[in-house]
Amino acid sequence: MRSFLFAFFFVFFVLITNSTLGAQEGITLRAQEIIYNDQEEKIEAQGNVSVQWGEANITTEQVVYYLSTSQMVINSPFFASFSANTLTGNFLFFDFRFQQGWVKQAELAYEMDDQGVLYFRGEKIDYLQGKWEGKSLLVSSCPCDPPFYSVRAQEVTIFPDQKVVIEGLSFFIRDRKVIELPTYARILGGEGRGSTFIPTLGYREKQGFYLKGYYESLLTTNLLFQAELLWSSNQNAILGLDLSRSWNNWEARIFWDIWQKEKNSWGAYLGFKEEKWSFYVVDWINQRIGEEGELVSRSPQFILNYRGEIEENWGWGIDLSSGFFEQDDRADWKNDLKGTVFWEEVPWEASFSLHRGVCLREDDFWAFSGEIGWADQISSQLRLAVSYQFTHLEGAPFFSFDPQEESLIALDLLWGKDEASFLRLKADYDFFKQDWDTITAGLALGSEEINAGMEAKYSFFDSEWLEKRYFLRRTIDDCVKVEASWWEEEQSFFLGVELKGLDFKAISESLFTEEEEEFDLFTVEREEIFVP
Repeated sequence: MRSFLFAFFFVFFVLITNSTLGAQEGITLRAQEIIYNDQEEKIEAQGNVSVQWGEANITTEQVVYYLSTSQMVINSPFFASFSANTLTGNFLFFDFRFQQGWVKQAELAYEMDDQGVLYFRGEKIDYLQGKWEGKSLLVSSCPCDPPFYSVRAQEVTIFPDQKVVIEGLSFFIRDRKVIELPTYARILGGEGRGSTFIPTLGYREKQGFYLKGYYESLLTTNLLFQAELLWSSNQNAILGLDLSRSWNNWEARIFWDIWQKEKNSWGAYLGFKEEKWSFYVVDWINQRIGEEGELVSRSPQFILNYRGEIEENWGWGIDLSSGFFEQDDRADWKNDLKGTVFWEEVPWEASFSLHRGVCLREDDFWAFSGEIGWADQISSQLRLAVSYQFTHLEGAPFFSFDPQEESLIALDLLWGKDEASFLRLKADYDFFKQDWDTITAGLALGSEEINAGMEAKYSFFDSEWLEKRYFLRRTIDDCVKVEASWWEEEQSFFLGVELKGLDFKAISESLFTEEEEEFDLFTVEREEIFVP
């Protein structure tokens, strides 16, 4: 506990600095007619005008460039592209000295990595050294006019590092206002923890009805506050609070998860990341791991990761961890070393790792693990994947999250498209049991706009179907996905809405979704505090 208090105050102190960014590039101007005005020190270009500097390209019919002030004015409709983004408008002013300007009657199409493209439309959008700002803007992932859905924001800020802040919004379907949330803020890209924009509603036999909501606010340019709330009619109300700070290559975070009927969880960490290596100092009390929510504390812990590239398709890495861990009645200072080598050559992939764990009051152990996989799109309709994964132990692991022995081969066949009509089979063969473990089957009919189907998981050990899920999916204007699911055994349902561009991840709850590792002691990623 003493080490946690030290880390808490140290991280809190570190959360309060800032940084700036600026750049300047050479300019190229082409047109059918270019006139130089010596008295006014300006250049006027007319007819098929193109302006280029850095990654930016502008096409329009009329441009005026003032030499003495390095300012450019476009007083006609224009189209601009930069990186993967585009900008259109009827008027543009830009000052090259200070890297600032504004656009009137603007539409900015901004790519949010793999989240899709967001369209920002409004009377005026300002630009300052890579940062875009606008008031009373329409935000949507739908290119249609009017879009199927839109957020009418009081204020929008787009930062150079792919971070978008939307504050004070009203939510519209077509031109009809559905709800107004004047104090709501949402951070897109980078630092979000993965919750969807619209609260998720569902029912589980144990939890009863549940509702999940998410809120975040950028207090300063790099200081982010996040809150996640889950309400359940049968079990817990859970509130997760995070305060994180990122600057240059540093990241700091303090957090507190408040559980109504169970032990709270809290912690802090400070990390430094570069291209090939990272270092973290961690204090985390009562971290929940696995499906049963086992409690693990690591206070303090020191983590060092390094990734080295041998050649184009080969890579290797070293992970080091040293810390004091507690789980149930087990507690010990634990040192771990893992070396990994991986190879990627489509359609083959392979990785191998050697892990040594040492507890000071217990015997140490070795673990050798690997995974070899082959996956290929055999035809436009058929995809096949085969993988084998194993872990061999020497010695007895001390904690439940230490590596466990396994030897498993997995087959995955998909006929059709996962978003439309498909037939899918996935099976696992366990060499320790000398038998097939489970098989998951799925069938759906429809199109990318609407499809319905069912999935089921069969256990060879129990000789029965353990899970059955029925689902209906609807996609609207390629930017809104709605999914309803019903689990037969649990007598539970799930209803989710995904807004392309505004949501961090898909809302699908497929039985084919790969299970994530229960606990990785070499990382400190903050996930959602509770997944029903």
